[in-house]
Amino acid sequence: MRNVSSRPLLVRVRAAGQGGLVIDSKPKWVRLKPGRQDSMQLRVRLNGAPATDGSAEGTVLLIARGAGPLKIPWTVTFGSPSTALISEIGLSESTFKPSDTTPAVLSLRAGSVLETPTGAQVQPLAKLDVELWRGRKRLGLLARLRDLLPGRVTLGLTGRDPDGTALKRGMYTIRLLARPTSGGPITRRTITFRIK
Repeated sequence: MRNVSSRPLLVRVRAAGQGGLVIDSKPKWVRLKPGRQDSMQLRVRLNGAPATDGSAEGTVLLIARGAGPLKIPWTVTFGSPSTALISEIGLSESTFKPSDTTPAVLSLRAGSVLETPTGAQVQPLAKLDVELWRGRKRLGLLARLRDLLPGRVTLGLTGRDPDGTALKRGMYTIRLLARPTSGGPITRRTITFRIK
């Protein structure tokens, strides 16, 4: 933490646990003079038996008097982590009509947490692009998500192209492009659907 203001700050650290996790911060209060910085440690403990899969997400709050809280997201995954940057891709319906009120739901797991000899290594995504294709023709970008911690992502497919025009009957492909924050290779995955 660094105080970039011109006044001293007394910052309280609050972290809420989820999924049986208890989060303790050390210290719980940090006093920062103008221009100074300090660090804190977070310790995560699990109450009960660990889950076999899934994840728990939450936020660490840094609260300074006279200022709004600063939220820092966190994620802890359970079970054997996936090494792929995109996994568990699914579509609620593989054939559907265009609809703004009842879209098909695309779900996936973005990012990963790897167990290494030195401990867990979080692999977040710098960018996740969701592109729409028909055959070999790219119709455009449906969504671009930035700075993703490992976790579930769900998106509604309304059956419209990036310009908002209803798609014609036929087969389409969603191409998912995940770029890691480490600057490594892009992970590519596809899933197809049909408009009736």
